[in-house]
Amino acid sequence: MISFPDLSAADAIQRVSGITLQKDQGEGKYVQLRGTPPEFTNFNVNGIQLPSPESSIRTVGMDVINASQIQTIEVAKVLRPDMNGDAIGGTVNLITKRAESTEPIFNVTLAGGINALRNTPNGELQFTFSQRKGRIGFLLNANYNEPRQGADNMEFKYEKGVFFGQSGSDNYHIQYTKVQLRHYDITRRRTGLSATLDYYLDENKIIYVNGMYNRFSDQETRRRKVYTLDDAISESTYLYGGIDHDLKDREKIQNISTMSLGAEHHWNWSTLKYEVAWSEARENQPDRMEVVFDNPGQAITMKWDRSDPNFPVVRFPDPDNAANAYDYENYEMDQLLFENHKAQDRNIIGRLDWEIPYGTSDNHGYVKFGTLLRAKDKSRDIKAHSFGAYFPQSNLYPLPGPELSVATVHGEFYTDNLLNRGYVMEYLPDPDEMRAFYERYPTLFVYGDQGITESLERTYAQDYTATEDVQAYYGMASHNRRNLMVPGGVRFERTNIT
Repeated sequence: MISFPDLSAADAIQRVSGITLQKDQGEGKYVQLRGTPPEFTNFNVNGIQLPSPESSIRTVGMDVINASQIQTIEVAKVLRPDMNGDAIGGTVNLITKRAESTEPIFNVTLAGGINALRNTPNGELQFTFSQRKGRIGFLLNANYNEPRQGADNMEFKYEKGVFFGQSGSDNYHIQYTKVQLRHYDITRRRTGLSATLDYYLDENKIIYVNGMYNRFSDQETRRRKVYTLDDAISESTYLYGGIDHDLKDREKIQNISTMSLGAEHHWNWSTLKYEVAWSEARENQPDRMEVVFDNPGQAITMKWDRSDPNFPVVRFPDPDNAANAYDYENYEMDQLLFENHKAQDRNIIGRLDWEIPYGTSDNHGYVKFGTLLRAKDKSRDIKAHSFGAYFPQSNLYPLPGPELSVATVHGEFYTDNLLNRGYVMEYLPDPDEMRAFYERYPTLFVYGDQGITESLERTYAQDYTATEDVQAYYGMASHNRRNLMVPGGVRFERTNIT
């Protein structure tokens, strides 16, 4: 794997044929096999199924694991009876490095770069030590990388509808409903540690311990300018529109840890393998914040210059509308959301495989039997506060506060050339300024009916605790005659979910 400049396991896996990679901000994340959704793919490390740190899906984002920990990638696109039964699309198995040489081997990698869009530095540090000494082999890998990046984009939402004030059977046209300008600042940090210790009791018997820890931190600040459009009289002119300036600021921290203890016994007539393993994944989003400011009660007529249809430019034909659009003192807070999100997924696994080979060089094969027990528990806990308004004066509290508008908390962010197309983004909420304002005047923020409902739904309706127990037994055989291999078998799985 060191031959390629891949930072994460996802980027390394995409080099295998038949793999499709879903990306997030330019980096690989979810792996698809044979065109099936990521949920249909089973992800293993050294044959042990990985839990997912994400609370709403079972899919494991491969961007959490550093590529420097991987020795080999095995991809199975067809299920065999000795594989997990929930791998509908296939199985990806990451084999971690193991000591092979009796000479001590040190590998150190130090790399860096610059993100051209944001002019921010990127860095990577990776260290590996391995050695076999007699019957004992030991390998240690430690790694850290920190890419700082960004993204600028423009998003559109369309619908088909009639033009306002017109009639006729042909009055049915494509029109905008939303146009968004987006600016992202992203810092991602990956920290990984893995170790392998193995001991040969004799040339046919080995016991081993494998451990791996990965931490992935994704700090993202998203600034948006959203044009909401209604009452179209043409593809480019809208009589009623609104403008939102909003912000999402969050850090998503994901951890995946695995530990396994196993042994292999090789005899002339059979091979026996058994293993117990523990794996855990966690996700934490502390102090996530989303805030929206809009210009309420101001119907703004907008005309979109579509000289370049890929990059339309907004115009305000009415001078009063233009004044309203840029009067940032009147942009009021429409929503403020604070959320703490925690999720956990844990697997405890025991497995046994017994393989008996037979035959000659031209006609050979094996018979194989095995069992697997897996106990899974998964949970999610969310605490949210959603505010719908801010009042500088309240009958409940004697001390008044200042007026709150987007101009109050806008900070220093400014760009006048988004996407190199001259789009201006200014007076957007600043995360530090908004948090500081709330901490000074928390009693003047009001939930409102909608805020109470959203707070309760997020805090209580989305929490859960679930367990899943799997018992599996299989028997199979594989026969090879020259270049022809014919496998077959049966697998029985019993799953109990509470």
